[in-house]
Amino acid sequence: MNPTPDDKKRFKELLQKIQVSGSFDSARYSSELSTLAGNIDSGSPPSTLNVINAGAAEAAGTSSLAAIAQIKNDELKNSLTQLAEYESKLMPKLDKALASEVDDDFQRFVREAAKETPRKKWMELSAAGLHEAAKSIAPELVAPIAETLKKVLDIV
Repeated sequence: MNPTPDDKKRFKELLQKIQVSGSFDSARYSSELSTLAGNIDSGSPPSTLNVINAGAAEAAGTSSLAAIAQIKNDELKNSLTQLAEYESKLMPKLDKALASEVDDDFQRFVREAAKETPRKKWMELSAAGLHEAAKSIAPELVAPIAETLKKVLDIV
């Protein structure tokens, strides 16, 4: 089924509601997200869990991008933006528990990188979690994620 412009609009509006609330309430949004995602996906409808993770990633990504936008160092900002893109590709592939861990690691990594004096040890721990998740779920993202993590760690 091809998505209608109304499906896409409703999906974006729903994601904005999730972003504004600051948390993802799966009981409240999963049914509507599943329906909309099924309409938007021209292939077979995705699993509810993947739709929930995609919605959560979208909501988390917005707050991360806001933090990244505040960073003055352009090279660091660009690298973190790239990492956010990789994370957004990774999140829908993860189960709920691992998605939560990866999101925590990513948020911590960005918060530390944004500090005037980042704690590199904390960033290295968060980076290890992100790298491990990619290795276990998305081998195609391992090299680009590892490269970008290293670049960020070299900058800070």
